[in-house]
Amino acid sequence: MVLARVANYLFPSETAPQFIDDGREGPAHQYQEARRKAEVMEQEDLEESRPPYLHSMLAGGLGGTTGDMLMHSLDTVKTRQQGDPHMPPKYTSMGSTYHTIWRQEGVRRGLYSGVTPAFLGSFSGTVIFFGMYEWSKRKMIDAGLTPGLAYLSAGFVADLAASPLYVPSEVLKTRLQLQGRYNNPYFHSGYNYRSTLNAARTIARVEGFSALFYGYKATLFRDLPFSALQFAFYEQEQKLAKAWVGSNDIGLPLQILTGASAGGMAGVITCPLDVVKTRIQTQLNPDSAHA
Repeated sequence: MVLARVANYLFPSETAPQFIDDGREGPAHQYQEARRKAEVMEQEDLEESRPPYLHSMLAGGLGGTTGDMLMHSLDTVKTRQQGDPHMPPKYTSMGSTYHTIWRQEGVRRGLYSGVTPAFLGSFSGTVIFFGMYEWSKRKMIDAGLTPGLAYLSAGFVADLAASPLYVPSEVLKTRLQLQGRYNNPYFHSGYNYRSTLNAARTIARVEGFSALFYGYKATLFRDLPFSALQFAFYEQEQKLAKAWVGSNDIGLPLQILTGASAGGMAGVITCPLDVVKTRIQTQLNPDSAHA
């Protein structure tokens, strides 16, 4: 049943009710007229929803970066739980992990460790992402692709374009989050970087420049389906919200609700891939660990 609904959403049926057209203004004429008006309104809404590329890139960059910065402490908690090398694990639940890091290491060097590469990677990555997403989505819709499939495909293309900038910052962010404060006496991660710049130099010198791209494939395997699902859910929820409100301006609360729910559903589905990505990015080569 679920697969049937997904298939119906991505590939909507073009079949229409069959009426006998006898030349009079009967059901067939009324149906065709209603369908023509619906197509005209949909085309007008499509044109209105196409802001300039620069606006989309800046709005996406600012919005994505703001969200990442506000949720960075929870992302640190997630990274500690996913990459904890201890057995049994030191961190068990979200609440106890958050409280333990805050009490032992503080906010700036504990919960917000790795915030600098997170900020740099988030803004540059989301600017490229949203620019490529809007461009590819419009091209595919104009080429006749169904909107659902266009949203999915555009998410894939956009994430692929942003990954060369995003992955190195993700490696630095993840390692600094797992490490916490410098000379951390409370958690032994295998790393001890003084700063973001020191982390980049140390990784490149000890493990090689390619180590900054650890987990590149795993990141793509996580982010490509995440972005595709997120924007497919988001675009569909936007349509439902506009139909419910009866206007293209659905207001800030509904904007936040549709974005949060779409990202949440996509995040739950791709969580196992995120664990794999974190483990790969925080691993140490035996030679470099010995050094």
